[in-house]
Amino acid sequence: VLCLVVVRPHFLDLRAVASTARMARNMNRSGVIVINQAPPRWPVRDTPMTAPVMNALRPLGLPIAPGVRMRDAYHLCLGQGQTAQEIEPGGAAACQIGGLWRYVEGLLWPEMEAPLLKTA
Repeated sequence: VLCLVVVRPHFLDLRAVASTARMARNMNRSGVIVINQAPPRWPVRDTPMTAPVMNALRPLGLPIAPGVRMRDAYHLCLGQGQTAQEIEPGGAAACQIGGLWRYVEGLLWPEMEAPLLKTA
C-alpha cells in the first residue's frame, strides 16, 4: 500500500501534512508527498514559495513526487466530467498527470516495466 500525501504549497496545508505523514509511518505504510495546485512556474527556484515549502516538507522523511501545477485544463475537464488527458491529450496538464502516474507506478511495481503506460 502506498499513501499519497497530497499537499498544496500553502501555510495551512503545510501545517497539516506532518500529522498525515506521521499516520502513514505509524501504520507502516510507504508514503510519498504530492504537491498539488502549485504555481505554474513551480519548482523554479525564484518562486517565493519554493524554498519555504521544500524546507517544510523535507524533514517529514517522505519522497516528493513530481508536482501538479495549476492549469486551466483541470478546471475545464472537471466541468465536463473528463480528465486532462481526454480534453488536451498532449497538453501540459495531461503530461503532468502522466508524469505523476509513472512516478507512482514505479514505486508500486518497481520490478515491472510500466504495465499501463507503454508507448509504441
